[in-house]
Amino acid sequence: MGHLREAADRTEYLARLTYQNLMQMDTRFSYRIIEPARYSVNIIYPEDWASLPLSEKERIASELSIQFGQYGAHTSLIWHEMLTWYGFASSGIFSENISSFSWEDPYSDLLGTCLAVEALRHTQYPYEDAMTYLINATMLNLVFSRHG
Repeated sequence: MGHLREAADRTEYLARLTYQNLMQMDTRFSYRIIEPARYSVNIIYPEDWASLPLSEKERIASELSIQFGQYGAHTSLIWHEMLTWYGFASSGIFSENISSFSWEDPYSDLLGTCLAVEALRHTQYPYEDAMTYLINATMLNLVFSRHG
């Protein structure tokens, strides 16, 4: 559950950050999450971007942001596994090498990014409420599909 929620929250954070930058017409931005890596994003806008109606820009920026949020979160989580393989410690105290690339991490990470995408697209609900519902529903589905 920790990996699932971390992945979901990274997705939401990156989607929000990307949306802000797209709406400000920034051509580049960078970010860090937990690990020491810094990610850089360069944006090339279509020629007609500035002339699009605001509602159209918001719609496009929202969808692109959600897609990039998922991609960026998943990429950063793979990078996290690679860093921990080589001894990086999030806490700064204990190596996480023993748990890097454990069998459940990639599944949980990917599931978290997928649930976040769904939560972000359900704009009638706050992100936290949508995630709580989706996590509960998904866990029930996984349990009952296994015992079925």
